[in-house]
Amino acid sequence: MAKEMSELTERWRATLTPLTDVEERRAIEVALASWTHRLEDPVVRGVELGVTKPRHRHEPPSRRVRVVVTERGGARAHETVLDPDGAIIEERDLGPMNLPYTSEEIEQARDVAGRDEHVAGRLVGRAVGVGTFGPSLGDSGHRLVGLHFLDVTDQESPRPIVSVVVDLATGAVVPEPSHHEDPRESGGH
Repeated sequence: MAKEMSELTERWRATLTPLTDVEERRAIEVALASWTHRLEDPVVRGVELGVTKPRHRHEPPSRRVRVVVTERGGARAHETVLDPDGAIIEERDLGPMNLPYTSEEIEQARDVAGRDEHVAGRLVGRAVGVGTFGPSLGDSGHRLVGLHFLDVTDQESPRPIVSVVVDLATGAVVPEPSHHEDPRESGGH
């Protein structure tokens, strides 16, 4: 049996509905326009609905749209909070963050890793799968993508081959020995 909504929840239902395509597009356009003059090649990393609780029970909640952007090769995130009509309420620097990777970034990181002599030599002649991880960001402020390469010849039991961190800003594998060798891979299997 479905529970009925409280009277207050029913009254503010429109405020609580998911973002519309129009709200999302407008928020993205406004945020990008705002950050374009301050960031080189800004990229939208996320758009979400935010609802702030009212101070008093009978006041309406406030509907907000939150847009997070970074520079294409950067890890420093910036947030723009807008009202439903697209007016900017607040902007702030969120600092360096490991945000989810786009498929384009993963492909770019795979290409960079595949050109690395150490990595390429380990992958030759193997059925290779790849997973991602969020590496420690370090001090560079660059967008870093962690890749775990796996031998998937036996689909039931994939075996680690090599893990690397790719710096998308420099287009190179980060020389971090702790990410190059799996300790179980000492015998050259």
